[in-house]
Amino acid sequence: SRVCITDKPKLIKYLRKLEKSPSIMIYSNSGAAFNGLYNNQCDVLVDSKSSASYYITKHNLRSLKMYDMPENNASVYYKIAINQSKPDLAKQIDAGIDYVIQTRQIDKISQKWFSRNSDIKSEQPQDQKNNTLFE
Repeated sequence: SRVCITDKPKLIKYLRKLEKSPSIMIYSNSGAAFNGLYNNQCDVLVDSKSSASYYITKHNLRSLKMYDMPENNASVYYKIAINQSKPDLAKQIDAGIDYVIQTRQIDKISQKWFSRNSDIKSEQPQDQKNNTLFE
């Protein structure tokens, strides 16, 4: 996947450490990153919650669905937006998130990075879940 991000060193370092590191497109600001998403230069946009929320509100992009993505610092949250021409990618992300929560792999990840279990609890069994980014 191609990921659009703003020039935030902690986020860049985090994404580069992933086992399957994505292709990263770095933009100077949120507006440029959102343009990259809408112009198919990337499949996913990751930005700080505050910047993404501001940009979405300013440009009336409320139909754009976003996920909260906690980073390794509990006071910093990122949002993920997925290009609407990639609905299968949204389903894969949904399934992956559901899997790590349902199997409690989320606790192993949380233990590794935060030395405690995750606060995230399963809402409902995966087979009953019908949430995707694009409804």
